[in-house]
Amino acid sequence: MNSVAFISAEACEDAFYAAFAACDIEQMMAVWVHDAPLVCIHPGSAPLTSRHAVEDSWREIFNAGGGVQFSLTEQKVMESQEVCVRYVHENIHHGPGLRSMAVVCATNVYVLENGSWRMCLHHASPGPAAPKAGDGRLH
Repeated sequence: MNSVAFISAEACEDAFYAAFAACDIEQMMAVWVHDAPLVCIHPGSAPLTSRHAVEDSWREIFNAGGGVQFSLTEQKVMESQEVCVRYVHENIHHGPGLRSMAVVCATNVYVLENGSWRMCLHHASPGPAAPKAGDGRLH
């Protein structure tokens, strides 16, 4: 079991996106629960419900290569003492020079497990089209 401890759901979420951007499988799996049930749903994919399946899926994503950067918007947080639900728009900058952007809607759920916040659910789906630079839209 990984000894990394997250003092808040926000810290765990920061580590999740840092691991994703760095394509670091060890860091990625450090954010996930060890004892509680888990679910990971990538855009257009079936639910993954075991640590092994979740790890394999992230390994496959990371092995596909290509760096990404994230900016998170539309953040909504619902938190209790032992559960935190965080909804975000993942603005994923990718491609040559990170000039392309895709928007993904994600719901991330964290639980307090053995004194540390851990992710138990990541559900991502295609979001609204990213605005084109200079299109004049305000929203």
